Amino acid sequence: MTAHATEEDRKECLAAGMNDYLSKPVRSGELSKVLSRWVSANNSIAITKSQPQTATAADRVSDDGPWNQQQLIEILDDDEALMTSILQVFLAETPALIKQLQDYIDAGDADSAGRTAHA
Repeated sequence: MTAHATEEDRKECLAAGMNDYLSKPVRSGELSKVLSRWVSANNSIAITKSQPQTATAADRVSDDGPWNQQQLIEILDDDEALMTSILQVFLAETPALIKQLQDYIDAGDADSAGRTAHA
């Protein structure tokens, strides 16, 4: 699994010896495909996807914001509770990260600023 998502990245990862390739953000369908290639018929592991309810969280979100809510909820298999939890953590932790990033920028510490920006 990698955050590098281009076709060139995929080829490089496989050439470097990875057994398979899965890029982030992980989608359950893609994960299921990769796992099914590696789980033998002798194993009793069943890979299933739950059926969405009739009124999904995806039906209740808008694409009007600065981020794609529809894509997030699809990645999370319409798990609105998980989306809410992720957003709560993001909102709780982001102000401190922004302050820390600004402190590193003000101090001229590009390496620390870069690490913080990718946290």
